[in-house]
Amino acid sequence: MSGIKKINLADNAVSKETLYNDGDIAIGNSLRGSEGEDAFMFDFHVMVLCTGGEISFRINSTPYTMRKNDVLICPPDMIVSGIRKSDGMQCRSIAVSPGYFRRILPMVNIDWNAKMAFETHPVFSLDEKDAALFCQYHALLQKKVASNLGKHRTEVIGSLMLAFLYEFGDVVDRFVERQGHTFSSAETIFNNFINMLTDMRPKKRSVSFYAGRLHITPKYLTAVCSGVSGCPASKIIDTYVVKDISYMLRYTRKSVKEISCDLDFPNISFFGKYVKKHLGVSPKNYRERFVKDAGTETGRDAAEKRE
Repeated sequence: MSGIKKINLADNAVSKETLYNDGDIAIGNSLRGSEGEDAFMFDFHVMVLCTGGEISFRINSTPYTMRKNDVLICPPDMIVSGIRKSDGMQCRSIAVSPGYFRRILPMVNIDWNAKMAFETHPVFSLDEKDAALFCQYHALLQKKVASNLGKHRTEVIGSLMLAFLYEFGDVVDRFVERQGHTFSSAETIFNNFINMLTDMRPKKRSVSFYAGRLHITPKYLTAVCSGVSGCPASKIIDTYVVKDISYMLRYTRKSVKEISCDLDFPNISFFGKYVKKHLGVSPKNYRERFVKDAGTETGRDAAEKRE
């Protein structure tokens, strides 16, 4: 494994293949130089739609061939090799870094059934309508990333990418249902853990709490989460909690103290330290930053100002 090259979006080979690449998002419409037997791994999520011709390759030693309207959905760390293309092969590709993927699509919204299905079935066929949907978003993303959108450029592109992932996710769901993926014991535990986190209000922040509910040890739950998702249980819990905090600070009129109580923090000081650790600023500064960006007055109550 150590001899297999790992390619990220900043790699020159990737940059040459893309129309736009900022290290987090890459948009392309060709695979001009991507051919050969050498094995490599992507350090990013990539979706490739074949729009003409034919391309063959191996993923984790399994051979695949893509023709018109076939799509590849490849998560990071899959071993790709043996790429061969026909004359006139055409494609559209969208790639995002793992960090960007987590930021715009928090773990609470990731379909782990789909993730596991694509590790064993990364290529499937689209009908004309679904292929057109992919191409429409690809064209719009290509246009937006190349334009001057002002100070809200990041938000516009992120919202468009999120819309694509949600809408194309419905297409993906139909494919996953057809696969009838059989879950291992670890995958079943992981799914139960995710479902528990999704449903719980407020969310507990202790790995021991969830392990107890699942009748396993905290150490085993952490091992299961790391094996299935690549993230330890504690990091997954923090992802959920931070998502709730971010939403409440940005979109509710509750004071920082009220949010701290609602999310079951022992006191406002602990809450402030937790927010600073995970969001980089204090709760008040985080809220004020988004109010300023939006250019609106939220009418926070006087009690919050005293905090």
